Amino acid sequence: MVLLQVVGITEAERQAMIATHTQDVLDELRRTDPWLLMDPSRA
Repeated sequence: MVLLQVVGITEAERQAMIATHTQDVLDELRRTDPWLLMDPSRA
């Protein structure tokens, strides 16, 4: 967290990076295991 502040990344940019990363992970899950997203109880 401190490192991000030193680099000068704002809270909004940090949230955007997290959202983008989350979307990438979800897209990867859809490719690798679509059933997992349809039935979260299998996780």
